[in-house]
Amino acid sequence: MLLCVFCSKDPRVTNKALTGIKVVDFSENLPGPYTSLWLASLGAEVIKVERPGGDPASRLDKLYQMLNHSKSVCSFDLSNGNDIDKVKDLILSADVVLESFRPGTLKSLGVDFEALGEQNPKIIFCSISGYGQKGPWARRPAHDLNLQAMSGFSHLERKNKKAPGRTVLPIADLSASMLAVVRILGALLQRERTGKGQFIDVAMVDLLYHWVQLWSQGTDPSQWLDGDKQPGKLKQLMHGSLERLRLYVLPHYDFFSSKDGQLALGIVMEQKFWRLLTEELDRPFMKAFSLPMRVMSRQLVRQALGRRFQHHRSSHWLEALADVLPLSPVLTPQEAQDHEAMSQRPGVGIHSPGVPLDSDSGAEGRLL
Repeated sequence: MLLCVFCSKDPRVTNKALTGIKVVDFSENLPGPYTSLWLASLGAEVIKVERPGGDPASRLDKLYQMLNHSKSVCSFDLSNGNDIDKVKDLILSADVVLESFRPGTLKSLGVDFEALGEQNPKIIFCSISGYGQKGPWARRPAHDLNLQAMSGFSHLERKNKKAPGRTVLPIADLSASMLAVVRILGALLQRERTGKGQFIDVAMVDLLYHWVQLWSQGTDPSQWLDGDKQPGKLKQLMHGSLERLRLYVLPHYDFFSSKDGQLALGIVMEQKFWRLLTEELDRPFMKAFSLPMRVMSRQLVRQALGRRFQHHRSSHWLEALADVLPLSPVLTPQEAQDHEAMSQRPGVGIHSPGVPLDSDSGAEGRLL
């Protein structure tokens, strides 16, 4: 029986990009349901299939409701033969099937892409798992922390030479969702040209690993010292800090304390921003500092900037500098939701839980 648990249908749905697309979602927790949330926000009809007893994420009631807004929810017992027949019929009626079982589970039940793809050659089947469907680690369980560690992300985030770092946001889960959305949309577009569906294998480690390799191989902060007159030995001594801190080795890419709060200054290599900053902070003697010089003397430069920021409240600095320099306040989640940058931008925020994208807004694709 299909239970329409969160089905508050948007009357504008007929105008959206995925109107008429049916998604059957067997996934649980965060990566899969967040994927189908984006597909639903683009107009797809999403039927969420849960085990008896429900999705484990339902214990986090607010998160569960946000993830499953505007989805139909039904329950099937995949160990029951009668339910398996119903699941087959449901899959065969779908445009997109999304699942996050341990690799091989659906194959053992005879409801995988190979078994049902011949009966519905247009079906797009997307599997999300920790390490992918094939390979020596394919059947190993994993959560976000494991994938941060395996991808090299925890190494890049380390706080010192030895201790690995971590992020509060489940970045592997969320990045896997966005990769799945992109690949599903690409598969739907390709199906328009070929008439054929496809199988999509998304490992939760995939995109995070790609990001880590892109950033670790593509950025070498020691190049910022090239052309400087500092002795090679000094450059060698600094290499460990440069490799660990990356952009944060820049003294003007950091958080600073004002008289009443915290500010984020995001100057990278833009010389025009540096010159303007030294003028506005009344530090003209620092204007001529080259980037290598600022990196080599980063502690002194940062201290000089920090002392100046502490002279005034955050509001003073934001009014004076935010229009011309990358300067922003450091906000809590609630402060961010109430801030004018979000609250006064049409369609932005999470005031409508579980609706991340409104594509029927006059502009193409707005965040809600």
